[in-house]
Parts: sequence; structure tokens; C-alpha cells
Amino acid sequence: MAVVRRMLAWWLVVSIAWCAIATGVVHAQDEHTFRARAEVERPIAARAPLDPTASGTRVEVEPTSGESLREVIARVPGARALGTGGLGHSLGLSLRGADVAHSTVMLGDLPLTGPDLGAFDLGVLDLGSIAAIEVYRGGAPAMLGEGAIGGVIRLVPSRAEGRGAGASLAYGSFDTAIARAWGAVRSGRLASLVAVSFDTADNDYPFLDDGGTRLDPTDDRERTRRNARTRGASGLLHLEVPLDEGELEAVMLWVSRASGVPGAGSQLASDARRTLDRYAGSVAYRLGGNVAGHALSLEVMGGGWYGRAAFLDPINELGTGQHASDDRQLRAFGRVAGTWSPVREFALRALLTARHDRLEPDDPLVRTSLGDSHRDGLVAVIEGAIDPRIDRVRIALRPSVRLEWTDATLEQIELVSRLARSVEVIAPTFRLGAAIAPIAGLAVSASIAHGTRIPSMVELFGDRATLVANVRLEPERATSIDAGVTLQERIAPGLEIDGELRGFVSLAESLIRYRRTAQYTAIAENVASATIAGLEVGLDLRALDHLRLEGALTFLDARDGLGRLLPFRPQWQGFARIEASTGPALGPGVVLSGFTSATYSAANAVDPANLVVIAERTWIDVGARVELFGAIGISCALRDVLDARGQDFLGLPLPGRRFVAQADIQGDL
Repeated sequence: MAVVRRMLAWWLVVSIAWCAIATGVVHAQDEHTFRARAEVERPIAARAPLDPTASGTRVEVEPTSGESLREVIARVPGARALGTGGLGHSLGLSLRGADVAHSTVMLGDLPLTGPDLGAFDLGVLDLGSIAAIEVYRGGAPAMLGEGAIGGVIRLVPSRAEGRGAGASLAYGSFDTAIARAWGAVRSGRLASLVAVSFDTADNDYPFLDDGGTRLDPTDDRERTRRNARTRGASGLLHLEVPLDEGELEAVMLWVSRASGVPGAGSQLASDARRTLDRYAGSVAYRLGGNVAGHALSLEVMGGGWYGRAAFLDPINELGTGQHASDDRQLRAFGRVAGTWSPVREFALRALLTARHDRLEPDDPLVRTSLGDSHRDGLVAVIEGAIDPRIDRVRIALRPSVRLEWTDATLEQIELVSRLARSVEVIAPTFRLGAAIAPIAGLAVSASIAHGTRIPSMVELFGDRATLVANVRLEPERATSIDAGVTLQERIAPGLEIDGELRGFVSLAESLIRYRRTAQYTAIAENVASATIAGLEVGLDLRALDHLRLEGALTFLDARDGLGRLLPFRPQWQGFARIEASTGPALGPGVVLSGFTSATYSAANAVDPANLVVIAERTWIDVGARVELFGAIGISCALRDVLDARGQDFLGLPLPGRRFVAQADIQGDL
């Protein structure tokens, strides 16, 4: 606790000093301008807004489309969703062949994951409260403060753009139902938005049960998925409040999920249950201005989240012992960030973050239970933003260094004894990104980044269900290099293209990957070394207001030191979607649109020896929508038209052909 007090005291002193200096500087000027400066000329072409040198892609979310998060993620090259079933069941995101725990999930600027909190389950989220998803593969923008090996998934919360309200109701196969409502008010810079959603699904879809004998088709039979029912709710509050000397922004997110755990394939579980409740929020104060031609900005943020995760398996149906866990997780988070720009072509940015993570496990059915584990950390980041211009050629350089210090006390079980293990880690990382725009709309970029990640609590101690413990894991380290071309241009009247082509290589040491220990359980292990290389192509082509073509294609070659393919990493994956719309051609107030999409995943192994393989699969989706007077919408979609079904993470069956219809209404207040 003495270390914690010193750490928090240090952060508080630095915060107060920084606030005092910045506030004094802003008061010294005659005219206040919020944030550093406005960019009036066309920026360097980039598919994500925070950093033109990063490999990032931003996807706008349209809740009225009836899409799930899995289908939105498919638009991002290099990103692969890994799920365990239908709506509401666990969903993770693998970036460029990295494990789902290698990527940090953020709500705006608030991290929802941490070294002891494991991968964030994207399956608990509802898209009704998310405006866009930004995915940064490899090295992420330094000012996010995260040095993840895989990358960063940034969930951009919805914000008020006017005065309005709306609601929607969707119903589909397997008794899937989703209800959403929202309201927003904006008056100048003062804005507030509230969004809530509720969903339910039985997920009783058919699947092929191979009886646990993959090589013997004689015992295969079709069965109905049971104990997969899920219930969920979520809410978002987003406030923007102008102050005399800046702006205050608050974001609050609540998610709740209760679902059965059906087991995998022939491993049936009728009484296993999971529940999750998570409350996350942040409050940020931002101000900026100009003094003697020097642009200055400051951000002070505090927040965190609290969660409860319960798992009930009273009769040991999943094979890892009897469980009635009720774990509590806590994160407290604070940061100070600032930018100083003496001239237009140069800016120096700095960030200091302090955090405290705590895990309090509770399980009365286990023989020897774990005690509390906690980790305290500091992260310091310095980045230079160098933007020279030579004639008409624009250049962007982003050198940055990041230093992370953590001190942890982790509980573990040795035989039947409970032991506390103290671990202190100092992890320096760096990133150097560069981009050059020889002409407007075209940019060539490259970057090199080094990341370090310590094992999570889930990897060390398992999840009491399908993942078993391994307390001997070592920290992972990886160096990634990528280069690519981005094109954003209006190539003809009414015809716009937004595309990217990138190549990447990641050299990893002590990479953590999962190995099957039984038919439906796995253990995290360190690989001595691994090389992951690949190519990514992304395309978004828009013709007038009538036609849109989107596509993503990824080639991935991920191998361990023996040259074997790493499990759960298909070499090819692709996505294509074409959407057509009548626009106003049918008359005022009536718009018809339709789409068709295809998603492909190549065969991939589920074990290190590459002996057990998940077959390739292709999903075809179709849908249509009608909008009336800009206020009423009715849409329907048929997913997996060919009923390809298939399996995903750990061989768990996915739903096949399914239908969903949605009606929505919105209007001005």
C-alpha cells in the first residue's frame, strides 16, 4: 500500500502542477481558443483520424442496419472476430494473428482491458450506443497510452448532434429480440445523449454433433443447441459541458449479461450459467489556447470501471470442477495529457497515466480458493509530431517512447496451498511512424513498433470453464513492422474511393497461444518464437448516393519456431459487401435500399501440430430496407443464406441460416 500511496501522490502532484501551469498560460492570453488549433487544409489520407502514420481503420456503425458487431468487424482488414455462439455469447477480436488478449479495448479514451483483467468480451456490447469503431493494428497512436502487441480497438461512443429521439425493435430467428431507445439534446457546445437497449435470444439453433469423433462420421447427427439462452441490457450516458476555460466531457457505460453455457458440440451442459455486470465511466477536462504563437492544450481525465462476473457449474458438466464463482474486478484510472506546439510544423505531446487493477475471486465450491490479486502501474509517454511541408509534398513523423511500470501481487495455487507471488515489471516500448503525401488524397506510410504484454489473470489461472491454469507463463514481446498505401479521392463526379494496401511482419518472443488439453478445453502456453507476416487490402467505393462497395482481404502466415501454423489463424479471410439505394428517385420521403455480402474464412488448425482442422466456410447475407420521410424505417436481413454454419473458437458451433427484421422511428424534438 505504501507503493500505491507514493504512486498516487506522485500522479496528483504532477496533475496539479500541470493544471496550474496550463491554466495560468491560458489566462495570460486575450482570446481563448479551445484545443490546440484548427486544421483548415486537407489532412494526409488516413482511414482512421488519430494518426496518419498508423495502420488504422474506422467503421461507422448504423444501428438501423440490423448488423451485429461480428459483421461490422468483418469490414476491417487484418481483423478477425472469434466467437463461441450466437447473440450475447463471448466475442473477441484477433488483429493480425495476435491473440484476443493482445489487443486493448477502449471506450473513447478509457481502457476497458488490462493485464489482469483479460480480453474484453465484445459480445456484451450493443451497437446502439456506439457511433464508430476504430481499429489500430500493430502500433497504436501514442496518445491513446496503450502499447498492445496486437493493437487497439477504440469504441467511439455516440454523441448528441442535434435535438432528437428514436426507438427501434428487432425480432429474428431463435427468438432473438432487441429493443433500443435514445434521446439527444444539443445547444451550442452543451450536449447530452442517453441510449438504452435490451436483448434476448434462445440461441437454440441446430448444429452437427460429431460425437467427439471427428474422424468417424457414422455417429454424426444433428442436434439443437440447448442452454444457450441469453439476456442482456446496456446503457450509455454522454455529456459535453462547456466551461469558461475549456470543456468537460463525461461518458458512462453500463452492460449486463446473463446466459447459459451450453458446452461445445457433444459436451452438453444443462445447468452451467454465466452472468456479467460492468459499470464503466470517465470524466475529462480539456482546455487549450495560444500564447505568443505557441499552441497549448491540456487534458485531465479520471475514471475506471467495476465488474462482477459469476460462473455456475454445480455438477461439473464442463469438466474443470464444480464452480459457483462470483468474482469482482476493479480498475481505477487517471491520466494527464498535454501538447505544446511552438510552430505549426512541430508539436510535443506527453501523457502520464496511473492505474490500479484488482481481482477479488470468490468460489465456495473449490477446495482451495484464490485470494485477492492486484496490480498498480504507471505509464509515461512522450511523442513528437513533426509535420514539415516541402513544396506541395506533406510529411508526417510520429516518434514516440512509452515506459510502463507495474507492481503486482498475484495469488496462485500450488498443489493445495495458496501462495502470493509478487512481480515487478518495467516494460519500455517505442514506435516510429512516418507518412508522406506526394499528392492530395494519396499517402505512403510505414511504422515500426515494439510491444510487451504480461500474462493476464485468465491466462494464468484459467476461466473455470474451457481455459485451464498455467502460472508459469512469461511476458510476451513483439516487434512489428508495416508499410502501406492509402488512397482517399474523388476520382470522378459522384465517385469516391477510400482504400488501403498494407504489408506487415511481427516478430514475437514468448508468444502466448492456446493448446488443446482435452476435446473442449485449452491451456495458454509460451511459444519460443513466432513470425507473423501478411498482406491487407481494404476498399470502400461510393458512387453518387446509389451504390456502395466495401471489401477487405487478409493473407496471414503465422508460424512458430518449428514452422508450424499457429492455431486459430486462417491464412485467408475476406469480406465483400455491395449496397444499392434508390436515393430520392422514388419521390420525396421514400428510399429503398438492399445489400448482399459474403464472408470467407479459410481452413485453420486448432492444435499446435496442425492435425485437427476447422474446415473453410463462406457466409452469404442479403437484406433490404425502406425509409419513409426520414423518420420511419423497416429493414430485414437473411444471414448465412446457404446455411454454412461452421465452427469458431475452440470448435464451438455457430448459428446457421437466420432471419431478422427491424422497425425504427426517430424525429426531432
